[in-house]
Amino acid sequence: MTKPREKTREELQAEIEDGKKKIRQFENREKMLCQKLSREERRPAAPPLPSARAGAGAARKRAL
Repeated sequence: MTKPREKTREELQAEIEDGKKKIRQFENREKMLCQKLSREERRPAAPPLPSARAGAGAARKRAL
């Protein structure tokens, strides 16, 4: 069996840079998700939608 060859300094630095890039991407994604969650928490809850039957009855009452 042969020994795997040692990586050059440039190859190792490229791997480190790739790792740093992935970390930045995950941090940015986390930041975006936190901002989205914060917006959702600040937004007031929408009132429940009326059911189809209740909506039709209310429309008939208004027409009269």
